[in-house]
Amino acid sequence: MATTMTTAAKRQALEEGLQVMMSLGENQAEMKKLLDKVAKLSHRFDDGHLFVGSGVDAGKKGHELRESKTGNHYCKCPNFAFKQRPGKADSYCKHLVYAIALDLDIPKTEDL
Repeated sequence: MATTMTTAAKRQALEEGLQVMMSLGENQAEMKKLLDKVAKLSHRFDDGHLFVGSGVDAGKKGHELRESKTGNHYCKCPNFAFKQRPGKADSYCKHLVYAIALDLDIPKTEDL
């Protein structure tokens, strides 16, 4: 079941989470750019699955996020599939950044 946060509270929680995630880089411009992208996202837990995207809390589909049994995080968005998947790059898509910054419980799966 999704928890409802005000936009200001969500933005504050995201900013705090992102500051921790990006503390080694200390690149405030990059953090603001990323924050602007992820602040528009929302999430929904549905039957053991986590979906993140714009308007997900209002019924839009979103992208499913999962964690493999080895601890790798995966997103079913096209950006992750072509640019951020393990072995392709060192970064996460905005959906995974959102979930990690808010410390959401990303469901573990055995099928990866």
